[in-house]
Amino acid sequence: MSNAKAVCTIWLRDLIRCFREPSRIVGMLGQPLLYLLIVSSCTRASSECRCFLPPCSRASPSSGTASSAS
Repeated sequence: MSNAKAVCTIWLRDLIRCFREPSRIVGMLGQPLLYLLIVSSCTRASSECRCFLPPCSRASPSSGTASSAS
């Protein structure tokens, strides 16, 4: 029973801290919305999505290695 009490205590402490700092609420809601906007923009235009991918994932499918500029 002590584990459940510890979990409830930590949860209550974080909940109180969240309501005392409104910036935490903005962050909790804003971060998922930001990711949703980025992902939805990638699904609309797949060619524009390349700017969000790291260079190693821009490999050409035939060679299997990253393309180099000459």
